[in-house]
Amino acid sequence: MKMIKISDKEYFSSNELNNSTLKAFRVSPQKIGVQKTSKAFDIGKLWHAVILDQQEELEENYIFTEKLDGRSKEGKEQKKDALERNLILVDNNELKDIEYAKSKVLESLNDIDLMIDFIESEKEVAMFFDRDGVKCKDKVDAVNHDKKIIFDLKTISEIDKVNYNMKAFKYPLQADFYSYPLKDYRFIFVFIENVAPYCTKILELTDKSKHEAYLNNEFYIDLYKKWIENGKKRTIATLEMY
Repeated sequence: MKMIKISDKEYFSSNELNNSTLKAFRVSPQKIGVQKTSKAFDIGKLWHAVILDQQEELEENYIFTEKLDGRSKEGKEQKKDALERNLILVDNNELKDIEYAKSKVLESLNDIDLMIDFIESEKEVAMFFDRDGVKCKDKVDAVNHDKKIIFDLKTISEIDKVNYNMKAFKYPLQADFYSYPLKDYRFIFVFIENVAPYCTKILELTDKSKHEAYLNNEFYIDLYKKWIENGKKRTIATLEMY
């Protein structure tokens, strides 16, 4: 297993199996490589960058400015400049809101004696590893090797939707995939609302949920391996699981 700090561009340019690809494969091999981008996706990336203190990423991808009327001459020029530089415009007031939300995250972590562990963790670290003969990769939000903890940050519109999102987006499977090369590490989900009042929820999976996620990933990684060995042709076993 290799851990390294690399850019998203470098990370996504390599061909190892990651959790997103395996998630797509569960639905259909034809889903692999289908990229979906949206304003919500961009906002989620921004929140991660601010809360995880990724200053380089913020400087490379965003322009922080006072809000201007998009219909005005200055507003149109501002948008044009951002588009030409392939940058995302962010209102300074929005940045202040995220900074406040970050304080709520740290406050919640402090309540359970995890704030220092989070602050001192390595952020946005890529891991390359072998699982059942398949070359894999993932990129964790934060990992503290001294305390053996992986933190995963999730933004959410309403905190009471946490349980729904855990199931709908198959987060337990992600937790197993990400923590596989660090089996004795705790995996902690940190949920934060992306709207006021910026409520938080911090949770870990039960042993039962961890085991079920492990078995599910083992099954589909084996199918993925056979699919690759079969020249990326569907097999009867794969079709039966659909």
